[in-house]
Amino acid sequence: MRCEFQKPEVPFLSLSSCLVWVSLAEERGVSKVARSPNGFFTAYQDADGKKSNLSCWWRNRRINFCDRHWIQIQTNEDEKLFESSGKFAGLPTRHALALIMWAWHPNPAALSKSVQVLKEYENDRS
Repeated sequence: MRCEFQKPEVPFLSLSSCLVWVSLAEERGVSKVARSPNGFFTAYQDADGKKSNLSCWWRNRRINFCDRHWIQIQTNEDEKLFESSGKFAGLPTRHALALIMWAWHPNPAALSKSVQVLKEYENDRS
């Protein structure tokens, strides 16, 4: 299926990379709609994490969501993608978590490195 886009499509995070962050998104109350039965993240899971299995409608919707939220992060949060202090220090901000639930992050290498911080956070909670 060939899709036409008004804006460039940002790279997709792998489904496995996204799944790592679901429990934190749940805990922080982020992307409830995206994670719902009719939301993007569910569609991405149903597509086995393959963008080619997603409808053009979902892919266009994702482009618009990511673009809109990235502009908000740039404008209102000085491009801050990770918490710098407090309980969630070193973990993605709420806005960054929302982008992850739409299978994108502007800095996937930094996100990958923060998985260790997430593991430590989860160990401290137990």
